[in-house]
Amino acid sequence: MIKNQLIKWIPINGIPDIFYLDSIFDGKDGVYFNLSCDLENEEKVLVIYFDSLFSYRVTNESYRLKFIMVHNIEKPSFFIVKDSSYISWFKDESFHVYQSNILHYIILTGNDIIDVISEFKPSVYWKG
Repeated sequence: MIKNQLIKWIPINGIPDIFYLDSIFDGKDGVYFNLSCDLENEEKVLVIYFDSLFSYRVTNESYRLKFIMVHNIEKPSFFIVKDSSYISWFKDESFHVYQSNILHYIILTGNDIIDVISEFKPSVYWKG
């Protein structure tokens, strides 16, 4: 089986062609990823909220060039990863304690790549 197969994920309608990570709030109630559609006008924000997740990482897209090139990604997008090496790493690090159906989400913005491992789908909504 091919590792890291990307499946296009459309979390909500009306997502613009370009968006940026504006902020992350990681608190006791979960993690909020706030995405701005325009760096100059931060009034409309796309919020992706995970009330429960196992792991996340944020990497400047300039340092994930191999990933971008292998998958031929040309613009910001959302994906679910099938046969994820990130999930394999996570399970290995935890001695396979957690065996349920967990998903690897990728949020690829204009500047960053956000990887999230969660058992549950996030809440996605517009704010502002």
